[in-house]
Amino acid sequence: MKIKNNRALSPIIATIIFVSVVIIIALIIFLWFNQVEEEGITKFGKNINEVCKEVKVKADFSSGNLKISNTGNIPVFSMKVKYSKGEVDIKELADNWPKNGLNPGASFSEKIYELENEEITLKLILLGESDNGQGTYACSNNIKLS
Repeated sequence: MKIKNNRALSPIIATIIFVSVVIIIALIIFLWFNQVEEEGITKFGKNINEVCKEVKVKADFSSGNLKISNTGNIPVFSMKVKYSKGEVDIKELADNWPKNGLNPGASFSEKIYELENEEITLKLILLGESDNGQGTYACSNNIKLS
């Protein structure tokens, strides 16, 4: 009787698969810790993501003029304007953006003629507290302007 000695995988292929699996697991753990770190930012003692839902901002864009009013009770630290040509930070566009953010009841306006025929989305950015001090958080709720 003849016995065959067949191996399922060569040691080199098995090592490559093992290293690939370890890298994938490390990447999953890294991404998970990144999400946990984001959740560490708080504002008014609440998770900043929950505070984002309470922000009330009224915005209008017409004749090249962007007008933003904070109609709620939560200060908005900054905003980003997103349009089809890319993403631009409003603070770079405007010299008159408040240094401490847009406080409740305050308003902001800026002439932005180059965005005249673009679909504009405003992204709210809040300032909160974390274990490392103050940190900014980009809210997931966006304001779309036509």
